[in-house]
Amino acid sequence: MVLVIGQNSTWQKTCLLPQLKRGEVNRIDRVIFGASGKGANVARGLNLLAKKPHLLGYTGGINGDRFISACKSDGLEGSFIPLEHETRICTTIIESSGRTTELIEPSPVASDQARAAFKQKFQEKIPAASFLAITGTALPAEPDECYKDYLIQAKNHNVPVLLDSYRRHGARALEAAPEILKVNEQEVEELAGKKLSGVAIKVERRFRVYKEMIERFRVRWIIITKGALGAEGCDGSKLMRVSLPDVEAVNPIGSGDAFSAGIISSILDEIGEGMGKDSVIRNFPEAFSLNRALKWGAAMGTANCLNIKPGFVELPVLEKILARVVVENVSI
Repeated sequence: MVLVIGQNSTWQKTCLLPQLKRGEVNRIDRVIFGASGKGANVARGLNLLAKKPHLLGYTGGINGDRFISACKSDGLEGSFIPLEHETRICTTIIESSGRTTELIEPSPVASDQARAAFKQKFQEKIPAASFLAITGTALPAEPDECYKDYLIQAKNHNVPVLLDSYRRHGARALEAAPEILKVNEQEVEELAGKKLSGVAIKVERRFRVYKEMIERFRVRWIIITKGALGAEGCDGSKLMRVSLPDVEAVNPIGSGDAFSAGIISSILDEIGEGMGKDSVIRNFPEAFSLNRALKWGAAMGTANCLNIKPGFVELPVLEKILARVVVENVSI
């Protein structure tokens, strides 16, 4: 079982219209609803790849009920801690040109009782987990160290961790050294405090910064997604670049989460039946292929952006994309 922490559940509303005209009446052609948020999207990708995810999150009100119902319809198992406040709605507006606009409501606040219930449920689930994914932002009332505490408990149970969160709670979690740090290009620049994007930035500089971050945070892999420009991965000794096939994106929302699901799935596929959980931690990353993980992650992320529903991947599309993703070592 892969335990997925996705505290900030979202009831997603995706609106399609020819063109968004500011200050005018806009008539929408089509509306799509569904369960979203980084945790739900990661779990849905893992479920597609038969990796038995269990989503742990907060939900509240009518929107929370809708979220839970949609997760069940998608075949997702989960534990949802009830809130007194409504689960937020995130609205994505997609124009016929492909331009995407997001409207994100404020996150609800969890009470002391709800936070205690969340922590208890995590403690119940983590011993049986084969992997832990910590995704997105924690709710506003959560203490800064909440993700760090979950990561420490995972390590106590020999459960490897992928961290896809970099703000207040994610930054504190880095102090506990997750096995994988997965961020986008903007996030890695903020964490490093250095500019790394742009044609003028040499590959040697990026590799040096990635290596410094690996040593500083004691992570094993750092994986940086760069949208249509692909991705990069570093293990401290080598830098790998991912090139994506040319596709016409329909909806990019959730592609980074699908990428995370692909990474975790690839690693789990490489864990043999004879490898105990302590061996996974001890042999990471030497026993696993960064090349393979990047390939599966990139294929999942690309396949996701070809679906109008955010956080959804179709297997036939994934298989075609997987054959066209190229991962190569970068000469330093």
